Amino acid sequence: MLTTSPNHQTTKKTVRRLCLLVVSSSDAVVVDLKTKLMFRCELHDSLLSICSPFDVIQVSAITKPKELDPAKPEYIELIGNIRSTGKRLRKRKVHKLLKPLISKGKSPLLGFRGPSTSYWTLSGFQPSLAIVIPQRGPLLIRRKDGSAWVRFGFGQFVEELMVQDRSIQAALTDTARSRFVGKQLNQFLGWKPKYLVIGLTSPVNGHCYKKVLGLLP
Repeated sequence: MLTTSPNHQTTKKTVRRLCLLVVSSSDAVVVDLKTKLMFRCELHDSLLSICSPFDVIQVSAITKPKELDPAKPEYIELIGNIRSTGKRLRKRKVHKLLKPLISKGKSPLLGFRGPSTSYWTLSGFQPSLAIVIPQRGPLLIRRKDGSAWVRFGFGQFVEELMVQDRSIQAALTDTARSRFVGKQLNQFLGWKPKYLVIGLTSPVNGHCYKKVLGLLP
C-alpha cells in the first residue's frame, strides 16, 4: 500500500504543515498533518541547521514532480515559503500519527526480499518508504570500513541494512565499541529506539538499496 499515489498532481495552494521524521538534505521524510500521508523531500540548509525529528515545518504548497521516479514515488517538492513553526510534536502524538503507517511484517520489506532490487523492476506503485517496529533487535553494528548497520527481525525475515543517518555514523567513530543492543544501544543514542524509517535509495549501478534513513524514539 502506497503512502501516496504516484499520479498525485499539484495540491491546492493552501498552507501545509509537515512533521519531520528524518532530517536530511536529500532524503528528508515527513508526514503531512492534514492528509496523514508520508512523503520524501529535500530540505534547505537553513532548516537542516535548526530542525530535528518531530519538529513541524510549514510550506505554502506541495507538488509532485513532473516525472515520476519509480525508486521514490512518494517524493514531493516544497513550494513557496518554507519555514519552521517552532513547534515540536510530543512523542505520544507522533506515535498516533505513525500507527496507520507501520509495516505489518506479513510480506517482505518494501515488497522484495534481500537488501536491493534492480531499478528496471520498479513500477512506482510499490512504496519506497516503510515505518518498522523491530520484532527482534535492533542491533547497531559498526563494520571495519566505518559504516553503520542495523540488524533487526521483521516478520519471518532478518534484515541487516546500512544506516544513512550521518549523526549516528559520526557518533560511532568516537567509541571503541562496534556493537550496541538493548540498554547499550539506548545509552548510546540517549533514548530507546522504537521505530526504524526504511527507505529505498536512488539507483547505484542499476540497483536500489534498502537503507535505514533514521531511528525514532
